[in-house]
Formats: sequence, C-alpha cells, structure tokens
Amino acid sequence: MFDEQAARAVLDQALRAAAPSGWAGAAQAGAAQAGAAQAGAAQAELIRLGSNAVFRLGPDVVVRVSPPDPDAAGVRRCLAVTAWLERVGFPAVRALPAAELGAVQPIVTGRHLVTFWRSLGPSASAGTTRDLGELLRALHSLKPPPELGTPPAPTTDPVGRARRQLLLAPVPAADRDFLLRRLDVVAAGYSRLDFPLGEGLLHGDATVANVVPDLSGQPTLIDFDLVRTGPREWDLIRTATYYHRLGWHTGDEYRDFCAGYGVDVAAWPGFEVTADLGELLQVAWLAEAASRRPALVPELRTRLDTLRDDSSRRTWRAV
Repeated sequence: MFDEQAARAVLDQALRAAAPSGWAGAAQAGAAQAGAAQAGAAQAELIRLGSNAVFRLGPDVVVRVSPPDPDAAGVRRCLAVTAWLERVGFPAVRALPAAELGAVQPIVTGRHLVTFWRSLGPSASAGTTRDLGELLRALHSLKPPPELGTPPAPTTDPVGRARRQLLLAPVPAADRDFLLRRLDVVAAGYSRLDFPLGEGLLHGDATVANVVPDLSGQPTLIDFDLVRTGPREWDLIRTATYYHRLGWHTGDEYRDFCAGYGVDVAAWPGFEVTADLGELLQVAWLAEAASRRPALVPELRTRLDTLRDDSSRRTWRAV
C-alpha cells in the first residue's frame, strides 16, 4: 500500500542514492542539498498525498515520490518540459540540477521514481484564477523546441484515459457498468466537436491549486505530470466546471480567469460534453484514490449518486 510510511521509506533510499557520500556533512554540498540533508526523510514534511507523495525537505527542496510502477516516460517528460520552460524564462517549477543534487533525475528507487525540485517558499497559498488564466495563455503561446519531439508530448486522449481508468476502478460492477455506459454516450458527442482554440502544448492539470507564488510573489505553474498535446480548451475546462457545476469558484473568480486567458470556454458549444467527460475522469481518479484512502469513500459515493440521478454537483467537495 502506497501510504505516508511507504513513501518516507522510498524517500530515505533516494536520499542515499542522490549523494552516496552522505547528504549530511558533505563539505561541497550546496545550500539546498545541505538543508535537505539536515532535515532527512524522517523529518520531511508531508505536503500532499495524492497521485504522488510530496514532501518538503528542509527550507529549499520539495521532493515528489511516485507510487509503484509509475509512467517513467511521463516523469522524464515532465523534467524535460520544465527544463525547457526554465530556459525560456517561463515561470514554472524548477528541478534541481544534477550537479547540485549529486545524481541524474529521476532517481530510481525500486519500483518508484523520485524527483527533487526547488521550493517556491514556505507558504502553501495558491495563486488566483487570474494568475492561472494568464499563465495558461502564456504557456499556450509558446512553441516547443524540436528536442522535445514531435509532438512534444503525447496527444491527449481523454476518452481512452477515462475508459482505462474506469475498467480498473475498484468500484462495484454495477457502478462500473453505469459509468462505462455513460462514457459511451459522452464519447459519441465528444467525437463530433470542433475546437476553435487549436492544438498546442497543454499543462494537463490546470487548476489554481497548481499555481503557487514564489518568494518574490511571481505566480508560478507547478505539477507538469500530465503535460500533453491537444485542444487548448482542455486546459480551461476544469476552472469553468469548478464554477458552473461545482460552485468551487465565485462568479468574480471565474470572470477573472476568463479575463486572464482572454476566452470564456463555457460559451463554446462543446463545453457541456467536455465537462461531462471531465467529470468521469474525476470520478475515475477518486475511485482509485479511495481504494488507498478509505476516508474518501463517502465522497466517491456522493459523486456516483449524483451522476446516476443527474442531480446537482454542488454536493461534491474538493479532496
């Protein structure tokens, strides 16, 4: 089971691999490395336990520990994309360089991959919806370099991803059958959509939770695990859904997001179908997470019930 204890054990092994001579006491260690060494795996602060375990290791380093058997190509792609964004001056999270870390990333520890990143500061505060809109507009305007490949990231396949996740979802057979039937209906509508914003590089998990101000106050985009190539509308759908369906944003917050990006994706005729597909992806993710965190089971049941009776999604809570 991938829980906090298991993640800390992996982190401890990664620290040994990252600096074979020992993080603590290494005279040549940089400030970030020394701070992390002093903290150690046992004292690391768990920031988040979701798809990955995220720890703060001393004042300057954040570490992401993958679950067993992660998408290794995806982790390496995340590192490559953020390295390119650093070169072009885009405000994105920065990975520690090999010279500072003492190892090439990602660090392979058994069935896990571990990556080390510069901390943006001690505050856990998120950015604003306007920040998110402006960052996405800037990201979508960039032309990825040839070394990232053609395309620079896999083409987004939300229908295929939802189907794969739902087939594996640890839910009763009746619920799975219902969700797959609903997916068939939604997929048929999705296949007929036109995407006026065109295709480009997508963040893939664009929410205000992934915008964090750095120490200077500069809004910075983090968490590029799901970076993809595809219709730009996909990076706007989550925020629109959070406002229009879930009530997780106020009207002012959503208007700020639209102003920041320059488009209101909810005015697009494909919004409802794409939002339906996004809901199925959220439920599929939650089903897997609830299998590891039993406290999430009631929320999963709430979401399944509202999909079955097509009632208000405003009973959904953020997890």
